[in-house]
Amino acid sequence: MKFKSLPLYLLLSLCPLYASPTSSTPPKKCPRLQIVGQKYYEFGTIIQGQTVKHRFRFKNAGNAPLRIVKIKPSCYCSSSKISKRILQPGEEASLVLEFHSEGLESRYYDLWVDVYHNDPTQKDVGKYVTRFYMSGQVKTLFRFAPAGASYLGNFESRYPPSKTILLFAEHLNRFRITKIEYNPKLLHIQYSDQPIGKGKIAKKITIQLKPNIPPGYFFTPIKFYTSDKQQKIVFFKLVGMAIGDLQREPDYLLFGPIQRTKNLPQKSIHIFLRRGSDLQILKIEYDTNFFEAKLLPLLEKKRYELTLTIRPNAPVGPFTKLIRIYTNQPHQPVLTTVAQGNILPRVEAYPAALYLRGRVGQTLHAKTRIRSLVGAKFQAKLLPLKDKTLQAKLLPLEDNEYELQLTLPPRKTSGEFYTHIQLQLNLPGESQLTIPVYGRILE
Repeated sequence: MKFKSLPLYLLLSLCPLYASPTSSTPPKKCPRLQIVGQKYYEFGTIIQGQTVKHRFRFKNAGNAPLRIVKIKPSCYCSSSKISKRILQPGEEASLVLEFHSEGLESRYYDLWVDVYHNDPTQKDVGKYVTRFYMSGQVKTLFRFAPAGASYLGNFESRYPPSKTILLFAEHLNRFRITKIEYNPKLLHIQYSDQPIGKGKIAKKITIQLKPNIPPGYFFTPIKFYTSDKQQKIVFFKLVGMAIGDLQREPDYLLFGPIQRTKNLPQKSIHIFLRRGSDLQILKIEYDTNFFEAKLLPLLEKKRYELTLTIRPNAPVGPFTKLIRIYTNQPHQPVLTTVAQGNILPRVEAYPAALYLRGRVGQTLHAKTRIRSLVGAKFQAKLLPLKDKTLQAKLLPLEDNEYELQLTLPPRKTSGEFYTHIQLQLNLPGESQLTIPVYGRILE
């Protein structure tokens, strides 16, 4: 769950100014998160597919607003919802945690949800964090045989395998399958009765994968609906790796950290057929603003080399780019790969952010230095400030550096604020430098 609120950096600095280093009690004018009831919930044992919901309650026992910054569940199988984002002193709120057991393995589960806030006395997993717990057992009344029945391993995309498994109930001698949900474009499923001894009748299930499964990681879920009143749905999945005739090597392009130099970084990937010799590259789709691409035939109609070079004006920061390679292969018309890396900045502010803190009526000052990380010559220009109450100066220094000086004239009211300052640079791909500004005015 995401909340649009003040930056975490500000919220977590609400109270420490008033707290003594050795005191464990909440400081003056500070919120205090107090649990109402229990922070642990044990739901016992549930059947696979069921959902558990529990409501945790807490209140603000302090004398300042309690701000909920973030809610973070421990597992994708759970979801959470909170009733209030800001609690005034004495107000109560609830946190609902849901656990969805659909498709999960039969075992014991420990779950939790972390609540990030501005109460410094809460330290469950670090300061300003309260953790609520939910735990219990998920079990299934049905079993599949043999062990590892869901794993297909590597298989040929053109000639996929079939899989035969047994489904039986531990608590019933016999049962009926009333419906099966699966992807008919990928699978064909048949089943029949199979005696397994001691009067028990299992279901013998044959799963046939259809030809020309898309190459790559293969995953498909299957739901078996049964006549059992206790567990109406049994979950199954098939997992494997489909191998096609058209291959790429390596699987992806990892550029890693990139520091701009005269020699622009580049990476190559080979596209080839494992069998046959009728390969044509029809088109390549990629970010033309980020890369330059060059395609070179190595073996005619069988192997090609694609080289990607990062452009000089590619923007700073981490990147993940998708490359699509269109071919004449009817069963693999498109081959995809990913390019990843991080273009490092040539210019930085040190410190990277400015923090203004003081009291009503005071004039506040802060400064930072703008410098090159690789000795690159650059020019910087201060852009107009969004916050007109701030005053900023950009002063050139020796060794191709600048000093940014920031002044906040006296304010009449207390509170927190956030803004940023932008500098214009004359570097390709690095035309602007943004410097965050955090502030807090006390009474």
